[in-house]
Order: sequence, then structure tokens, then C-alpha cells
Amino acid sequence: MSAKIIPGKGMPTTPIQQQQDVSPIQNQAPAQQKPIIGDGELVPGAQKVPEKNDKPLDADQLRMVAGVGGVGIKGPGQLAGTLAIESRRVVEFGIARQEDVAVLVTANRGKSDQVGFALDIPVAEAKKFVNQDLAVSGNIDKLSATQGTIKAAKIDATDGFAFGSWLQLSGTVENREPMMGIGGEAPPSGSFLKLDTPINIGGAAVKELLVEGRMLTDGAQVNVTGRLDQRTWGGVERGRQTYAALSGVTNQSAGEPTFDGKSFQDSAGKPMETFRNDAPLAYDGNAQIFVVDQGADKVWQGAERARMDPRVGLNPFLGIQGSAPLETATPADRARIGFDPQGTPFDKGTNQKYDLLSESRSGSLSSSWYRNPSNGELLKFLSGGFTGGTDLTQIVRPQASAPRLP
Repeated sequence: MSAKIIPGKGMPTTPIQQQQDVSPIQNQAPAQQKPIIGDGELVPGAQKVPEKNDKPLDADQLRMVAGVGGVGIKGPGQLAGTLAIESRRVVEFGIARQEDVAVLVTANRGKSDQVGFALDIPVAEAKKFVNQDLAVSGNIDKLSATQGTIKAAKIDATDGFAFGSWLQLSGTVENREPMMGIGGEAPPSGSFLKLDTPINIGGAAVKELLVEGRMLTDGAQVNVTGRLDQRTWGGVERGRQTYAALSGVTNQSAGEPTFDGKSFQDSAGKPMETFRNDAPLAYDGNAQIFVVDQGADKVWQGAERARMDPRVGLNPFLGIQGSAPLETATPADRARIGFDPQGTPFDKGTNQKYDLLSESRSGSLSSSWYRNPSNGELLKFLSGGFTGGTDLTQIVRPQASAPRLP
């Protein structure tokens, strides 16, 4: 199975910052082409055509348009960046609609000031290059500080997948024991994924990746999703070595949800209910992420790193770390729950108030997840509707320990 691109879909619950590692590509402007109409030529029955800039952009101009700024600069040239598919508002014949567009991202990928150029390449063709580093030539027009177009766009070169891309990959697991090295410098150990089909990174074929932070079953054939990261070892007693790793891993072969850096999806690609417990962040612990799998009657638990300097470039998402059964609440469960005057549920036996983790509303019905801080129990309440009351509907009972994942 070849690498499958995981496009981002947006999620307010767990924003994940992505890296950008775009290899610079020499700017090579295409040969000048004589315009069909230009130089102020008059066309019978038409207005004067604006002059067209056929002079190739120089290196300074290309640097300006590739970053924030450079408004109004236009002309033939070549830009390097990462290809993405974005939904944009298109107005045609006075009718506005949303349409998928191929975009070359040249700076600040994934940030509010991301710089991107819409390409007139068919989306079906462009999808083959999503998340890959490319060199694209054509007629560049910087329309605003962060957006522009490239007409008559042509993909000149590809350096493969960019580090920071979320991919779904298949292969065979090979576990390697730790090795001793001079001065403690040793190659990485753990689970490696020997890919069914090599992937291209920086122009080189990569046949295996380290599965970071996760031990898989040796010899197992798996289908996993994670973020492509660059790692190094050595550099003191021996030369610095680089290798590719997959971080924030979820294992689809074990029934785990897919994560694309922004949201979780089930095997059919549908968004899954997600909530989180940020209380551990107060003491530099990792935040807990819960993904509700109603079809499998379980809740998956993942983790996100404690606060860190974003410049470090580590993947905040640490992957799926366990699961627990999702049960229907019993009359005995409901009997032990009380509510204070503010409507906050508590345990009648211990007077322990529950912590609100998430709340959502659909029409007159609201859904809330609470956590018992004394034992980690998770409880789902539904409120409103015809009765207007609050009812405990589902429960995840305390777990002695998180199960080891396959």
C-alpha cells in the first residue's frame, strides 16, 4: 500500500502545530512566452488590455513574494513550497461557491499568516502531490500580503514528503534492541516500520521509519498514521546521523481512530466525539485526550505534551495510549449521583464534585462529560429535551492501569 495523505479538517479540541521543513530549490524562470494579447493592443469591440509583465522575476522579487508582503509583484518565475488542497470561496458569474483549490504554501505553513498561491492545476492531478515539497513555475501574481496566484502553473520538481506531514503508512514491524555506543551515542532502538512501499523524502527513497514512543508487535503487518519527523543521533564521538520517524502514532490495524493533526476520524472517515482533561498541565503533566468510539463501545485515551517552547518542533500529540469500555449507566450508578444548587453533579457517598470536561448543545438537548477527580471515572450526562431534566447515560469506570496497546 502506498503512502496515504491525511488532509487536515480542523478541530477546536486539540490544535496541533505542524513543522515545516521545505528544501530550498534554485529559482529557474521559464522561457519568456509572447502573450496572445499584450503591450496595450486594442481589440475591436473591447477595452484596452492592461500591459502584461513578461520579464522574469529576479531572486529578490521571488524572495519577497514567497514571504509575507510583496503585494503587486507579478511576472514569470519559479517558487518552492509545499502543496496543499484548500477550500476557497470562488465567485463566477456573480454566484459564490466553495471550491477545492491546489495551493502552493511558501511560508508559515499552518499559521494565521500562511503564504499560499492558488494554482490552476486540476485538483485531481494536484492530490498526488499533497504535502510534498515542490518547485512550481508559471505566471506569479501576489494579490495580497499572504495570497497570490500562479497561472499556467507547472510542477518542475518534487522533493517528496515534507517533514511535518501526517501520513497513513503500511508495513511490517521490526523491533530492535538498544545498542551500546561510544559516549552513549547509539543508533535508535524500538519498533521500526519497514514500509510496503518506500516513500520519497528530500529526493531520497526511505524504506523504514522509527515508530516513536510506541512498541508494536514484532513481525506484525500494520497500518498506522502519524506525523513524519526528522531525527538525529551522534554528532560528538561519531558523525551526526539523520533518520525519519513517525510520531503521534495511531494504529488502525488495532481499531484505533485516525488522527490527522487536527481531528480524529473513524474507519469510515467520520469525525469522532472528543474531549480532554487539561488538569495535569497545572503540574507539568500531559493533557489527557479522550476519543469516544460509540460503535465499539469504548473510549480511546491519548495524550498531549505539557507546555513546551514551540520552537523545539516536537509533536505535541503523543499518540493513543489505551482504551476502556464505554458502558450504559445502571440505576445503581444514577442513585449515587447528586446535584448541587448550580447543577454540578457529585458523588453522594463522598461528596466529591465532578469536574466538567466538555459540553455541547444540539437544539434543546445538551451533552456533558464529567470526570471524578478521585478515581478518574468518566460520566456522560444528557440535559434538556422533553423532560428538561439531567440524566446520567454512559460511564467509563476507573481503570487499574492503561492496557498495553498492540
